[in-house]
Amino acid sequence: MPGDPSTKRIVPKAMGGARLGTAPTRRSRRLGAALISSQLLGVAYCRFVVGIPALVKLDEGALAAALGRTLQRYLDGPLGD
Repeated sequence: MPGDPSTKRIVPKAMGGARLGTAPTRRSRRLGAALISSQLLGVAYCRFVVGIPALVKLDEGALAAALGRTLQRYLDGPLGD
């Protein structure tokens, strides 16, 4: 849930060390931001609303580590534009 304290801890951990704004074009930055939002909302929904056991049981550090590489790619990797 948005107000859940664990949500406030997971996002900064997942984004820790992220290099913001390194995508080459404005379109890439916007697409990256949209992909990051959809990724985080999807994980939050599956973890807190649907209650998928594997996500519920996963500790915050492991979840942040699993998401971090994907989120970083959305920030500075090729996005097909």
